Amino acid sequence: MNLKEDYNNTSYTSYSEFLENYYESLSNQIKKTNAKELLIEKYKKS
Repeated sequence: MNLKEDYNNTSYTSYSEFLENYYESLSNQIKKTNAKELLIEKYKKS
């Protein structure tokens, strides 16, 4: 994973804007994963 390279392949005007969006995206993926895992656990118990 090379963030600078990824940034160069985008149309963002600033690196900080790119990073902000990148981490927000990661955070959302993590939340979705956690929610999915919680649902799986819930159904396993029932």
